Amino acid sequence: MVTAWLAIQVVETIFPAFGMGDEAVRLVVIAFAIGLIPVLIFAWIFELTTEGLQKEKDIDRSQPNTFEIRRKLDFVIIGLLIVAVGYFTYDKFVRDPSRDAQLISDTVASLAEVRELVDERRYTEAYNRAQELDPDFTDESLREELWAIASQPVNLTSNPPGAAVWIRTYDSEEEDWEHLGRTPLEQVRMPLVLARLRLELEGYQTLNVAGKESMSFRLEPLGSLPEGMVRIPGGEFDVFMPGLEHLTMELPDYLIDATEVTNRQYKQFVDAGGYSDPKYWEHRFVEAGHELSFDKAMLKFQDQTGRPGPSAWEVSMYPDGMADHPVGGVSWYEAAAYARSPACRMHRID
Repeated sequence: MVTAWLAIQVVETIFPAFGMGDEAVRLVVIAFAIGLIPVLIFAWIFELTTEGLQKEKDIDRSQPNTFEIRRKLDFVIIGLLIVAVGYFTYDKFVRDPSRDAQLISDTVASLAEVRELVDERRYTEAYNRAQELDPDFTDESLREELWAIASQPVNLTSNPPGAAVWIRTYDSEEEDWEHLGRTPLEQVRMPLVLARLRLELEGYQTLNVAGKESMSFRLEPLGSLPEGMVRIPGGEFDVFMPGLEHLTMELPDYLIDATEVTNRQYKQFVDAGGYSDPKYWEHRFVEAGHELSFDKAMLKFQDQTGRPGPSAWEVSMYPDGMADHPVGGVSWYEAAAYARSPACRMHRID
């Protein structure tokens, strides 16, 4: 029993240094408790003599060596007890107070730091800081408090299930993907702000999305969608416009490019005569309450040199080195015309 107590004291001291919390210590205590029963039975049946271990009933009590052996064992036990009491006194009254005080101080400071980041709406920093602090929180209740401050529990499902889910914050690097598990996932931790999610399943297209709440994902079989496009699921959506919050909109599924339209892609529309063909411009041109003709409207949609194209271009050409950057300097009318042209790959799914 003395040896078990000493071992437990050592475990409580060493385990936290290796990132092992209270659960590991509890397992050790349970193991010693379970082992105590067979040890007591063994000690009851057998006894150590000069001739080795013997059953209690087979020992000749008339031999003087039996008493000497017992005295030696008594001295050993007394010695172990002295060591145990000395270690307990040192650990609890010399080392523990300062160690525990420092640990409590560090824990409180860490929780306050994360809470302050959340209060300042620096949610990504709070989540990243919680990840750094997690190994230092050996107490499970404190770890739960840490993550309750910096994250929110969500449920993630997919059709079909079994997809591997990865997450990283928006300001992280490509190598920082963290594996959350496989769908369906219940009550997993996610930042309080939008994060990047990646779902992978053999035989299906990898899905990259943004999210921060419970979500359900539809995975597309390989080759079922045009390259570089993703499905946007339809449904009923709230209207986030002042005065119209009470309205909802019903939208169908559609496909859209996974990334923004680039200068290179938009130039295909310009070069194909998109600015001179009225069939792509289906909406009325209105300026200051007056409707404009097609020809007059086209004079509004010119680049820096007076040629057709986005306002930031020159001679109907985007700046050097910007071919694969998102196109800019286009109006709502131009974007709508591009969406109706063959250059655009957005499709409605009937």
